[in-house]
Amino acid sequence: MAAISADAPDYISVIVNLANGAPLSINFQGGDRADGDAFVWEIEGSKGKIVLRAQTRHKLNL
Repeated sequence: MAAISADAPDYISVIVNLANGAPLSINFQGGDRADGDAFVWEIEGSKGKIVLRAQTRHKLNL
């Protein structure tokens, strides 16, 4: 397998329908944000939005 150089931050998008028919969209984007927050998690639903922000980066364990 050959290495591929990248000059842009990573971006992953997953869009699925759950077993009950509800849509689920997950986006993970690397890079630095212009507003200064190192971590932002936005959860949108039919009744509104929740936004979690942090000044430090997160660690993702899969």
